[in-house]
Amino acid sequence: MAIIASTTRPRLPWGVRVVLAMIAMTVAAFGALPLMLIPGFQEASASRDPMTAVLALLALCGLTCAAYILLSWALMRGIDRRPFRDLGLAITPHAVLGLLAGMGIALAATVIGTGAVQVLGIGRMPQTAPDFGQAPLWMLLIAIGAQAFLLQGIGEEVLFRGYLMRSLPHRPAIAVLISAAAFGILHLMSRGGQENLGERFIYLALPFGFAICAGFLAQRMGTTWAAIGIHGGSHVASAIAMALGLVADGPAAWVAIGALFALAGVAVHLLGRREG
Repeated sequence: MAIIASTTRPRLPWGVRVVLAMIAMTVAAFGALPLMLIPGFQEASASRDPMTAVLALLALCGLTCAAYILLSWALMRGIDRRPFRDLGLAITPHAVLGLLAGMGIALAATVIGTGAVQVLGIGRMPQTAPDFGQAPLWMLLIAIGAQAFLLQGIGEEVLFRGYLMRSLPHRPAIAVLISAAAFGILHLMSRGGQENLGERFIYLALPFGFAICAGFLAQRMGTTWAAIGIHGGSHVASAIAMALGLVADGPAAWVAIGALFALAGVAVHLLGRREG
């Protein structure tokens, strides 16, 4: 079952929908701000006790994720007059397969891209080796998963691939490109190791590339969980690559990884058209 863009007459122009989605992402990013106002929460998040720190992190990431989903549902319901289920979050065996497929693609693109750049010597190498601290392994795994999926992957994909991409009255491929462009632009202010203004624009190759892949895979598999697998999987894959000693970063790495994601997405799209 493929996801298709909306074919109904839009209640608002598609450009307005794009802007509203971008505003919603900005608002949702601060969804956990109330927690920071609770006395003692910031101390708990920096606690030396692993359980206390993990619970604080889960609360922060979970509330942020909830804010994204709530705003996505509000846009879907208020503008499109469509139910919550149309966000594509139904948990089924096929959705799990989509999630795993997305994570697999993300791992391959990240490891291959980073590895190639590092072997060719065209990446920016860190001055010091990655430091995972003295935290227990279970704490590291929970922290990586929470930040990869609860803080970013689930919420952002529900908003841009679950809501925006589905609501655009365009052909599926155009809807993917528009949602990816809107998503990418918002990353101009991201802190990903950019050292100047030019690198801020080059960095966009990474989020734009995996957004294209996320959109096409979600359309092909008929579930937003496939897009979540790409997005959350990209963060998990970065941690795995780092653990493997693949630490090259900088413009060459951003372009290489983004290009691999985009190529994978286009391949998924073309395969779907051939089979369809």
